[in-house]
Amino acid sequence: METKNDPDLNLVSMSSLIQEERKSMRFKPNDERLTEYLQNLQMARYEDFSCFDSKSIFVDFGTDASGCRNVGWFGLNFPQSSFNEKLYLFFIKTMDKIVDDRYNLIYFNSGVSSLSKSQVAFLREVFQSLPEKYHAQLETFYIMHPSFLLQIYVFFLRSFSWGPNLLTKAQYVWNTDILKTTASWRSSVPANVLEFLNDESMGRQSSLGQKRRKVFGINLNEYPMAEEVGVPKVLVVLASYFERYPDALKSENIFRIPGSKSEEEEIEDALSRDDFERVFSVKDPNVVAGLFKRVFREMPDPLFPSEHYESIKGFAKLTQDEKDGVTLAMIDAMPPSNRRVFKFLVDLFLKVLTLKKYNRMETYSLSVVFAPNIMRPKKYEQADILNAKNPIAFFENVLRNADRYFIITT
Repeated sequence: METKNDPDLNLVSMSSLIQEERKSMRFKPNDERLTEYLQNLQMARYEDFSCFDSKSIFVDFGTDASGCRNVGWFGLNFPQSSFNEKLYLFFIKTMDKIVDDRYNLIYFNSGVSSLSKSQVAFLREVFQSLPEKYHAQLETFYIMHPSFLLQIYVFFLRSFSWGPNLLTKAQYVWNTDILKTTASWRSSVPANVLEFLNDESMGRQSSLGQKRRKVFGINLNEYPMAEEVGVPKVLVVLASYFERYPDALKSENIFRIPGSKSEEEEIEDALSRDDFERVFSVKDPNVVAGLFKRVFREMPDPLFPSEHYESIKGFAKLTQDEKDGVTLAMIDAMPPSNRRVFKFLVDLFLKVLTLKKYNRMETYSLSVVFAPNIMRPKKYEQADILNAKNPIAFFENVLRNADRYFIITT
């Protein structure tokens, strides 16, 4: 089964592109957008769209049981970048009458294995320039089988843009349940897209990144990495929750109090399907903090290799100069990937400490909560239990003196 593979963007280039998007994004007043829209609509009436006739880009599924119109767009059949402006005109000509009533917009990313600059340009035009009726009548903007890059793009533009934004109604879906109330929907889907939607494909979504993966209980080198930072994607997403909702770190006893077990299980299921956006719907920050901690707690091999555990025996009784020497040696002895993750963890916890007057989490309390998750012997003995204060003292020392060991980015 072939997928559309446009290698224009990777995670690093996406990061740069998002920064450019955020700087350039400007939502015009509705009357100004409406004037431009009507001008474009007039142009669309005289445009030749024959280049799209055989591409099966759009389908109107009709109304569902609730009376809401379902409209599908198929990313697999989107034209190359040279057609972007024409595609936008085709979009508004097709949608203009539909959006006079309630509707759902379904973007099928099924079979699209990467995110291209042409897709980004088209999405930007759609999100920035449509008049108010598109936003007012839209019930849900479904994105089926979003890639990781597409989720990152949606997350940042939804978080940092302002004004009317279709992305605020975006919802990721991984199956066709949303269409099952629409009669004969399968006959309307292009054949090259439908093969990604059959039951067999839905069960083995390896080409779409939908094969369920373990989220916990695996070693660091088994996690898919966010390449731009060299940290597991799951940790980047969980930490991003606190970037998006900074007040969440003010929650009293954050990282100490557990969240709802059932909601943690729901988020674990979503993360296993790379449905990262589900994390940002969590209301209780303790759920996210608990999942973040669990990643480290359930690693078979701890973040600090067990063979180095002996090096911190007696750490609590050392002078500060001695602590500095041991700490630098321990960090230097870490594998590079472990060191990057430890730095990532320290950066997050320093942010927690800046809000300690709200969350009541001091360096010691954070160390008590977290040190045992990242530093432990291969096999616990009675002496290790009695000397649990040493890993706590080590982690507390790192948090108190992080500028001695790292370049800090809080």
